Amino acid sequence: RTVETAPIFGGKAACKPAHLSPVNIGNVSTLSGVLGELFSPVRSALETFATSQNACGGLNGHRINLIVDDDQGDPATASTKVQQMIQNKKVLAFVGNIQLLTVDAVAPVIRKYGVPILGSDLTNNTWFTNPLMFPQGSSVQSMAYGYIDAALNHFKTPNIGQVWCIEVPRACEQMERAFQE
Repeated sequence: RTVETAPIFGGKAACKPAHLSPVNIGNVSTLSGVLGELFSPVRSALETFATSQNACGGLNGHRINLIVDDDQGDPATASTKVQQMIQNKKVLAFVGNIQLLTVDAVAPVIRKYGVPILGSDLTNNTWFTNPLMFPQGSSVQSMAYGYIDAALNHFKTPNIGQVWCIEVPRACEQMERAFQE
């Protein structure tokens, strides 16, 4: 029913702007450096989402105040910025964090404060083992199974190879292990 009637989901009802107190939502991602060049569009995507959501009621009438920061691909910076957002900006949740190199440093911080992360980069098993992380897709094991199943059963390929990166060692090592398993 919500999908049929809510404008944000494509319904025909008129949008009503958010009018209640703001809700602080954070994003700490790798937005600079070599990897940041790839992931920096997350900022404009989230800003577009927050603006459109606020135009159509926000979060249950509350305006989204989106706070974005760059962890520079550094684990210590990531954990510090997440903690500062929670303590100083009173962030209630994080959304869409892109943290290939930094998620393991952030995990204990969100656990300590009980603040969730919704949506992720899906790069390693940390996203699937922390009860406060809610990834929007499948684990590396599921992806590996799907690739292999498609290669063998759909494309009828008897030989499968994989090339993996050294730039993001933990994530790529976990994907390689998933393929081997």
